[in-house]
Order: sequence, then C-alpha cells, then structure tokens
Amino acid sequence: MKVIQFIMLFTAYLSFGQNQTKENFVLENNQVYWQKVFPRENIQEDSLKSLFETIVLSKFKYSKLDEKQSWLSFDVADDAIDFKKYGGGNFSTGIFAKQAHLYRVVAEFKDNRYRVTISQIQNIDDKVNAVNEPFEEAVTKRGEAFYNSKVAEKGLAIMNTYFTEKFTIPQVYKKKESDW
Repeated sequence: MKVIQFIMLFTAYLSFGQNQTKENFVLENNQVYWQKVFPRENIQEDSLKSLFETIVLSKFKYSKLDEKQSWLSFDVADDAIDFKKYGGGNFSTGIFAKQAHLYRVVAEFKDNRYRVTISQIQNIDDKVNAVNEPFEEAVTKRGEAFYNSKVAEKGLAIMNTYFTEKFTIPQVYKKKESDW
C-alpha cells in the first residue's frame, strides 16, 4: 500500500510544473504557444533570415516588425485559416480553429535552422471583429492541461499544419552539374 502511495506521489511530483505539448503547441504557466524548429541545410544564418523575410513575411498582414541580428519578431493580424483545406468540417472542428487570429511571431535563426514561436494567440470573430473566447480557454482545462476531445485535437492539428505550411521556407531548386 505504501509503495502505491509513494509511486502516486512521485508521479505527481514529476508531472508538477512540466510543460505539456500537443501538435507543437506548448502549455506553460497557463499560456499556450506554438513552437517549431525548421532545419535548413547549407544556408547560413544571415541568408536564412533574408529568405524568411522575402518568402514568409509576404504571406501575412503584419505590423510592429522588430529585427536584430539573429532574430525578428512581428504581429500578425486577421489571419484566417481555411480549415476545410486541412480536412476540417463545420461540426468536427473547434470554433477556435475556424476563426481569424491575432498573434505574435518570433523567428530565431541559428546554425542552418530557424525556430518560430507563435504566442499571444487570440481568436477574432470575423463578423464583428471582436475578441471571442480566449484561445487558452478554448484548448485547455483551466490552463492546466489540453483538452483530449476529438474536436480540440482536430482543431490543434489543423492549426499546426497551417502554421507549419506558412512558416516553411521551401527548398530552393539547385541546378546540378549533370543537368543541361
């Protein structure tokens, strides 16, 4: 009996304060953010940042662009996801994934890779342009754990696929010597 109690206490101790992740979304201190590392071979840090600015930034309506040597940050406004493109349905996808979003993006560049962090995610009702239910409340149980419902999981999967697609710098075709 004491062994079982010890195991339960030890498990609770280990899980207390740890980050939870689901589909590249991280729950930490009652805040949800999306973070992913994108590897890119044979591209230097400054070239990678330049490619990011040219290719990725052109996909968004952004403001408050802030640049430093190895990172940049900006706000994205009114970014709507075509949830049906990613397999979502009207009744099987969470409302949070169907609405437009406001969010903060930080892109860090280092050693042939870059990391994108999306934070301060807010749902926007496209009809009245007002903030609806906070994103954290829509996807977590009181900020303690992600919902395990199929609707929530599918919504997060759709948003993960969308963010991955939007922030990926496509591989540039390099002509081989054998091509003519």
